[in-house]
Amino acid sequence: SRLPLGERVTLDHWLEHRNVACTYLNDRAGPKRRRARDLAGKGFFGDAPFIWSVGESHRNSGDYNCLPTDVIGADGHCHPAYLTPKANGINVYQNVHAACWLGTIKLPSNLLEIIGRLWGRADTRRMALVEYELYSCLQFLARINSRVFNSADQVRHVVAAKIQAESIARRGDHDPARGG
Repeated sequence: SRLPLGERVTLDHWLEHRNVACTYLNDRAGPKRRRARDLAGKGFFGDAPFIWSVGESHRNSGDYNCLPTDVIGADGHCHPAYLTPKANGINVYQNVHAACWLGTIKLPSNLLEIIGRLWGRADTRRMALVEYELYSCLQFLARINSRVFNSADQVRHVVAAKIQAESIARRGDHDPARGG
């Protein structure tokens, strides 16, 4: 039997009053924040396997070493638990029931300026956030069992910021009454 996503996906976040940003991750408290965020992410899942993503430069900081390195995929083989933020078209994680988006994707200012001129919009930064970062987040989360449309299995999505969670809830079929 199958259930709509809104009845089987729990969506959580931990930054309530701000968006996650590279400046947030890179300031003096950055490593402490990253470790705390990672532990919080791991706390959402307990011992259950999960995939996760963060920008490559932050991943290489060493602050993410407490997160899982591998998960067993639907093919029965061991696969990396870390996926790049642009993890589109990967289907081997459909047996995994949890995913954690830990980071942010920002477009360079000069590219945002060019896009703003092309779009003719004053709200280019917000539009780029919605169309690029949040879409990438949604695509990443769709790598797990939530992608199996005839499933009744419960899954958990965790994102860093409330704005990300709200966007995922609007774009997907998440039920805010269930945590997402």
